[in-house]
Amino acid sequence: EKTLLTFLSVAAEQYPAEIYDLILWDHGGGPHNGFAVDEYFSDDGYMSVGAIARALKPSPIEHLDILDFDACLMGSAEVVAALGGFADYMVVSSEVEPGFGQEYNTWLNLLAGDPRMNGFELGLHIVDAFVAFYEDEKQEGYGMDGTLAVVDTKNFRDRLAAPLTRLAEIAEKEL
Repeated sequence: EKTLLTFLSVAAEQYPAEIYDLILWDHGGGPHNGFAVDEYFSDDGYMSVGAIARALKPSPIEHLDILDFDACLMGSAEVVAALGGFADYMVVSSEVEPGFGQEYNTWLNLLAGDPRMNGFELGLHIVDAFVAFYEDEKQEGYGMDGTLAVVDTKNFRDRLAAPLTRLAEIAEKEL
């Protein structure tokens, strides 16, 4: 938690930008386990979704264009509900990601060529590069299965968060 907040603070101070894409790369364990195995600073090895939120809240980067999990299982409704308020878009996988993860060269070159693109456009490039990498017969990861999606967090909050919360309340009451 402290390490992530420190990173965000240094990035904001030394590398101010018009668009922020925070990439969290490591092992993902979904809403229950969290993200990033860290044997030194976590009792169970993972940074909880709550700890990520606690690091993002006081960050000098007031709002991210994209919160990008290059990690397995972080594309659940619970994770998006908990962290979507910090970013316009999230790039996430609801399944296990292939071992090579995301493909960065393509979309970073596209961003360098058009640094004013919005978060949604950048998110689409990230997903498209991921798909193209695993469909390219010349790549070592050819044919590996994986999913990656761009989630519009405002749309999610406006249309899905309240009904999902209500469903959880009903299920809890009935069980």
